[in-house]
Amino acid sequence: ISGRCAQIKTEDITLTYGEIHPNTLEKFELGYPAIGGEIHW
Repeated sequence: ISGRCAQIKTEDITLTYGEIHPNTLEKFELGYPAIGGEIHW
């Protein structure tokens, strides 16, 4: 969801996380609210 995410970067690592869109949660029958994240190194 636009505006409901964050990203932290260092020289070696990028951490991104945020709230999952309600339409996606409904399709996978997941509860509200839910967050997800990624780590890239």
